Amino acid sequence: MGLKSIVNSIFRTGPLWSIRRKLNIKVDNKLNEFIQPVNSAVCETKELQHNAIRLIHDSWNLAVVNHNQVIANQDNAFYHSWFSLVYPSFTQTLVRIAGDDYQDIVPYSHLLLMEIARSYLRQGGLWQLDYEIARFKSTANPQSAQNHPLGSENRNRMKILVVSGMFPSIDHGGGLRLFDIISELGGNHDIDLFSIYTPKIDEYSRTLLAGLLGKIKLVEEQAFSSEALIPWLAEIGRTPGYYDVIQCEYPLSVKLVDVVRPFGRKVGFTFMECITKSYLIKLRNAISDKEFSNMGRLVQSFWEFAVEEFNGARDTDFQIAVTPEDADFIEAVSGIRPELVPTCLSPSQVLSRIEACQDVVPDADTVVFLGYFNHFPNIDGMKWYLRYVHPEVKKRVPSCRFLVVGAGDISVLQELTCGDASVVYTGRVDDITPYIMKGKVCVLPLISGAGIRGKLNQYSIAGRPSVSTTIGNLGLNYQDGEAVIVADTPEAFADAVVRLLTDDAANRSIAVKAQAYAQANFTWESHIAHLLEIYRA
Repeated sequence: MGLKSIVNSIFRTGPLWSIRRKLNIKVDNKLNEFIQPVNSAVCETKELQHNAIRLIHDSWNLAVVNHNQVIANQDNAFYHSWFSLVYPSFTQTLVRIAGDDYQDIVPYSHLLLMEIARSYLRQGGLWQLDYEIARFKSTANPQSAQNHPLGSENRNRMKILVVSGMFPSIDHGGGLRLFDIISELGGNHDIDLFSIYTPKIDEYSRTLLAGLLGKIKLVEEQAFSSEALIPWLAEIGRTPGYYDVIQCEYPLSVKLVDVVRPFGRKVGFTFMECITKSYLIKLRNAISDKEFSNMGRLVQSFWEFAVEEFNGARDTDFQIAVTPEDADFIEAVSGIRPELVPTCLSPSQVLSRIEACQDVVPDADTVVFLGYFNHFPNIDGMKWYLRYVHPEVKKRVPSCRFLVVGAGDISVLQELTCGDASVVYTGRVDDITPYIMKGKVCVLPLISGAGIRGKLNQYSIAGRPSVSTTIGNLGLNYQDGEAVIVADTPEAFADAVVRLLTDDAANRSIAVKAQAYAQANFTWESHIAHLLEIYRA
């Protein structure tokens, strides 16, 4: 456990909460002395000398550091010295993380560093931020999985521990991926599970996995820690070196890599979704749209996940990405190339059920979206579609019905569509297949996020044509105009949906090609074999 984590755990104890609150007030007062909204700020970055400064000051409620004023104030000499020293390294790190696709964020590096520094001052000091920036500049030297080969006695039946920040549930894409992997491996290998668990959502999936798992420890998110994990391993007799492989899933599990490492010959991490990349997309969109009101939270979350995912790459023996684009991004940031194991079609939850529904005729003029609504990219995409696309589709096809399928919190969407009878929310359903089959057209209006995009595969294998943004098709590479229609503006997206609702020949042509492509590229058989090769290397 790092010093920052120790400080945080102490400060979060009940008796010291009031002390921490008072210290936060002092920190904010101190910050206000050297971070002021300055209308005529002095800034070394040319791009910040124009209208962006005024917009950021007015809406973001941050300011560019005025170096002349800081120097004149001796009380702030330490901070100014620190900022001047760290800023070049931070900018280099930001350029590395952002890459060519996100260079429009780099001119805001002064403000990004200031907001990140503000959060670290509240949590105990800038020393941790110094360390994290320096580590990004270090040369990659991961512990190679080649140093931990499995003995011949372990090459058939392996002992595997899955440490997951989300339960392997069939109700969302990431969970279904892990559900399928456990289902494929469980009969031939011994798998224990330590996972976050939400009974209301996950109970049914737990019953389906019961015969495939050995020992299970399920906790709430706040208890997902070494304090729960290590005593449980001792209780079930798991001694150091017991496991052949420890597989960590979801960003929260990165924090447990160091404490769980002694219990396995090798430890791996799956970038189920490269969240750093997701937040870069959100930052770029916010800057482009001049939506600065929530920028502080975005900046802090971006840096938090950048550090965690970087550590996930550097501190584990093997790394897995689910799309080529995520693998490219992770390699650029960390210097380590992850293995690629894509998300495939679920044999039990998708393929077998679609076979039973092949004769279902789609409902006329019905559009379908499938998603898990505790996952912010789905909410972002739905807000965009409901605000800008659905009204245009409804105007041109008045009988259109939009079916929104999936579990999670949809309150913000319901507020957006209050009184619109053409939008139907199903909530959680036991079987998504009949709802996909009802759609004449399926949509993926994703405008943020990275990683898993299983929806397009599920729509396609069901024989339903799709309209997707570029983000929705990344890593899958369905051919635009042949097996999918890709559209990134509201106007183009609405045109494509209307075309597939009204042109039966185009609808059928895209559906047939999409189904063939999904069948050829996204079944688990070959990819499970590759995963086992990674484990045994």
